[in-house]
Amino acid sequence: MLEPASAKGFSEADFPFDEVSDLGERTTFFPVRDDEPPVFDGLLPFVGGFFGFVAISLPNFVRYASRGVLEEGSIRLHARLSNSFPLRPATCIPAMLVACYRQAMTSDVNPPSQRHPHSPSLPPANERIAVVVNGNAKNVTRDVVETLDQILLGGDLFVSRRLEEGPQIARTIAERGYGTVLTGGGDGTFTVMVTEVVRACRKLDKKPPRFGLLKLGTGNSLAWVVGASKAKGRGLAADILRLRQEAGSRSMRLIEADDFLSPFCGFGIDAVVLHHKELTKEWMLNLPVVGKYVTGEMIYAMSTFTRTFPFYMIHAMPHCRIINEGADAFHVGYNGSFIGAPIPKGSVIFEGKVKLASCSTIPYYGFGFRIFPYAEEREDRMALRVSTVPVPTFIRNFPAIWRGEYHNPKVIEDFLVEDVTIEIDPATPFQIGGDSHGTRSRVRMRLSPEPIELVDFYAPPRG
Repeated sequence: MLEPASAKGFSEADFPFDEVSDLGERTTFFPVRDDEPPVFDGLLPFVGGFFGFVAISLPNFVRYASRGVLEEGSIRLHARLSNSFPLRPATCIPAMLVACYRQAMTSDVNPPSQRHPHSPSLPPANERIAVVVNGNAKNVTRDVVETLDQILLGGDLFVSRRLEEGPQIARTIAERGYGTVLTGGGDGTFTVMVTEVVRACRKLDKKPPRFGLLKLGTGNSLAWVVGASKAKGRGLAADILRLRQEAGSRSMRLIEADDFLSPFCGFGIDAVVLHHKELTKEWMLNLPVVGKYVTGEMIYAMSTFTRTFPFYMIHAMPHCRIINEGADAFHVGYNGSFIGAPIPKGSVIFEGKVKLASCSTIPYYGFGFRIFPYAEEREDRMALRVSTVPVPTFIRNFPAIWRGEYHNPKVIEDFLVEDVTIEIDPATPFQIGGDSHGTRSRVRMRLSPEPIELVDFYAPPRG
């Protein structure tokens, strides 16, 4: 379920925390907001304190109770227990009592007008940061969540474990009117949340917030575009600090495909690699002893060389037909020069066998793989790359291909397009923003008419 945590910008003494445990999965912290009406007055704090200490003394509380959540001044109890410990009413009561105790001990019995003039207060909504992290991402650890909660001034933290939670989180973000939304968990998390938040803002007739990302996923292609640090320890704190003090922004147009907004999407080997990566990850992470040391880079390398390359050496390439559905398309040659006349709407841009047919508005895939070297040539076009590179050629020229410097028009063709339909036979794996979307035979991809504002640490500081 959705797990919001209104992040704090103060010390623990200012905002006491209610610890919420997933029994070994992760611990997050929920602050008690001091801008809500007081719940207890007079002697009730002492009553709450008494029952709180009684509750803490109960041994079953430590063993069974998993959650007591205070959100926005109201008391809600979430009991999530491991399969070994079934839920019992007696074990829920202590958690509720502790929640009551902490609310009693931290509620401000004085109205806002009587508070100390230096008491902390939350900044306006448009100056606050919402952070959405993928709770399933390997890099989203207890330490990362606690670090985010410690350093985010006036921000709210949302930990999502399921795709279905996206619309609910996005609706909350749109309604509260955050100025910046950061995602953590990889390109797929960014794609899903940007899509949902933009959609929610359009429904409410609001301007979408500025988007940014924390480098918490495996590939993180956008991190190479905007200069995000590796989000662990000092890197995470440094990015948040830069974001608050000086980080600039850039406008970026995304690609619309299957009702998603993403920086890249496509058919072929890139989508096959993602599928093989998931299969390989299952057994690599479960290896005895060494499994905990396995990295995303190791999984991708192992899956590519043991599954993807052999697959393409024995399987025939599918037939592809790409049709221009928008403004004139351009065939791009060496160093970005145009080849031949513009390709008008309704014309066939490409037809033939392919291993890759993908579009992007950024130059990189994950790990700095510069697969779309001409993606930023024109703001009104996205890059389209079609490739038939044989496996031996790829291995032999790997460094140049990785840097985006390999040029061979016999096996790689580049185009700048606005709106295309890609037809492929037989149906081939398809990916959007680094997430697999099954096998498809026909998809339309177009450049989104409205750009988003993206936090860019390479951009000039905000004035």
